[in-house]
Order: sequence, then structure tokens, then C-alpha cells
Amino acid sequence: MASCEFMELGFAPPFSLPMLQSRTPINSTCIQKISAPRYRQQTRPVLHMSDDFSSILSNTAPSVSSTTVQNTLKDLLSSVPDNVTSNAVLEALCDKGEWKKAREIAESMIQSKVKISVSAAEALLDSAVKTDSMDVIVETLTLLIRGNAINKFGAIQPGNTYHTTTSAETAKKTASFMVSADANRASELFMGAGFVGLVGGGSVMEVVEPFFDHGSHAVATAMLVTVGGGMLLDRFVTKSGTFQTVSGGLRRLAFNDPARECTIEAAHILSSYLLGLPFVCYQPNAKLVLQFHQDQVNKALSGSSNSLTAILMDPLQYFERSFIWMVSGTVAELCLDERLIDSDSKCVQRLIRKMDKNMKHACGIFTKEDERDRIRWAYDEAIRILENNKQLHTKLTSTLLEGASVGECVKLIESSSVSR
Repeated sequence: MASCEFMELGFAPPFSLPMLQSRTPINSTCIQKISAPRYRQQTRPVLHMSDDFSSILSNTAPSVSSTTVQNTLKDLLSSVPDNVTSNAVLEALCDKGEWKKAREIAESMIQSKVKISVSAAEALLDSAVKTDSMDVIVETLTLLIRGNAINKFGAIQPGNTYHTTTSAETAKKTASFMVSADANRASELFMGAGFVGLVGGGSVMEVVEPFFDHGSHAVATAMLVTVGGGMLLDRFVTKSGTFQTVSGGLRRLAFNDPARECTIEAAHILSSYLLGLPFVCYQPNAKLVLQFHQDQVNKALSGSSNSLTAILMDPLQYFERSFIWMVSGTVAELCLDERLIDSDSKCVQRLIRKMDKNMKHACGIFTKEDERDRIRWAYDEAIRILENNKQLHTKLTSTLLEGASVGECVKLIESSSVSR
């Protein structure tokens, strides 16, 4: 596994349950709407199954009748366990992009108490992500939970907002993050742009000055030497911080850092999955987080709710988890070098501003101080989740750098130990 409107809060894609948008590395444009998956979809080996089995054997056994071939195949298939054939068919349908048929097979397997394999669960989730539909992703996760194909989804319960005790180290980190989060963005961008302007202007003058000053390069050379010398002097002698500010601005302006992006996306995936949010392939976006909650409430009122939507429609449980998920990327990036480049540190504030009075009151937010306390608590919880599962977060980051799909990320989480 940048910031945009979904990143306004909390859903770019691969939410990207597309942070969860094809995964080329993720950028801030991948989530203007909740339907943009965030991950590169790797090509899975497709199982091609022919209905005309007799034609398959015609080259090697032309004298065998079609009836004999069919009987032979029936005998062979009857000896294969149901779970093997069912999972093979499920994977084949997913690979062909036929999610609806795959869902029917999965439902039949659950009713028949046939276990969905790990590889079939991975294929089904990847197929759901490709539909670009949050409803499909939620339904898929619900199926996998019912079939006991996944067990770590929603494994972590947030601590009590008002009574959670945190270590002194965690409290110190939270305070530092909330104060310094992106505080230097404007100054770094200004200094970085100014440095680029001076160097660019000096370079242009090196070319054009001789035409106006009898072949002399004196002014342009003096400008470049002064700028370069001043930077070196600050870096090694005066150490006033100008060099760090300019270099930080240049990084924001010019550098593409896939490792940094995937660190942030891994945090979003891990936190959303362990907290029981279906945003494993999306980046935060305040507006769409609110819309998704309202959609789940409407579904519940129409009688189409399930065990997963029960959490998604509850304002307290839903928004508490969303707050943590939204700041997890910021926490992960700040832990790298205490500089924010790709994550959005203001998404939770925008979400709270968009919430109506009833939603705020359900979350215990009545005053500005309550808002600050809730955000501080979200940082505490995000730090706790990422620190307790640091090794898993690192593995996820490496997996995303290799171009893993959502299903592969979920498979990794399910196969790893999780600290609550």
C-alpha cells in the first residue's frame, strides 16, 4: 500500500476495504469515490475447464466413444472429495470474474458445511474488489466469516475512549504527533520551491548571460556558488535547519517513494481488517465514510442487515473504528522520519466536522475539548495496534511492494499471529 477527498478522512485502489485502488503504487488520486480499488491485481493462473471433455481426449484416444469418456470422467470425479471440487470451481469462477456465480457456490458450500479453502477465499475477495463495489466487498467478507474462512477480521476491539490507560511512551508519541503532524509542510514546500527557483534561474542565466555581458558568466556562477555554498555551510557548520527544510521540501516536490506509500497503505489495511472495517482496499475519505454509514443504516431499516452491518450501522462502534483507521497511516509515516508527505493528518477533523449533532453525541463529542480527546485517543489506539503488530506491518509493507493483491494481504494477516 497521498491524500484526497476520501482521504479526507478515511477511504484512493485497491478503504484505495482501494489506502482499502489496481495497485500501482497508490497515490492521492485513487479515492475520489469509494469504488476505486487500490491494489495492483496480479494475474492468477486461470483454470480452463472445457464442457466438451471428449474433444480433450480425441487426439490421444480417437477410438474411445464419448459415452465411455463421460463415464470415465464421472468415475474419476466421484472419487474426488467435495471440498476439492467445490473450491476448484469457486477459484475458476473468480478467475473468470464471475463473482455472482462464485458467491452462489460459496453460499452452497457454507450450507453444506464444506470448508472454503484459503486460496479460494483469496480468489473470492480479489474478485469482489475488482467489482469496485463496497456492497459486494461487505457481502464477500460476510460470506467468508460465516464459512470460517477468515478469523482475524475484527479481532481487535478498541479500548474504552474515556478510561483506556496508555504507557508514558505512547502518550509522549501521541502528543508529539498531534503537535508536529505536518507542521512543517508549508515551510518545507516554500523553501524547496525557492531553492528550485534559484538553481533553475542560475542555470538559465548561465546560458543567456553571455549574450548580454560580453561572454561573461560571472553573475550566474556567483548565484549558483552562493546557493550551493550556503546549503553546505548550513549542513555542516551552522546547522540552523535550513538544509533539512529545503531537502524536506524537495522530497515533497520531486521524489516518488513506493516504500513510504506502501508503509502507509499497509497500516490502513492492517488497522481496517483487524478493527472489522471493510475498507481494506480504500484510503480514508470523510465524505464517503459518512455516506457508507448512512447506506448501512438504510439497509438495516429495510431488513437486509447482517452481523457485519450491525457494527457498521452503530455510530459509536463505526466512527470510533474509523477514527483509528484514518490516523493509522499518519502514525506509520511519522514513525519513519517524523515527516508527513503522503498521508493526511487532517482527515479525522474533517470527518468530525461533517458529522451531524446526533452522530457526534453518540460518539461522546459535545465540545472542542471532546473532539481533541477523541482524536488523541485514536492516535493512542493506532500506535498500540501498529506497535503490537510491528512485524506483521513490516511483512505487509514488503508484500505490497511486490504488488500483492488484497486477497494476498488478507491471506498474510490470517496466517500471522495478531497481538490484541
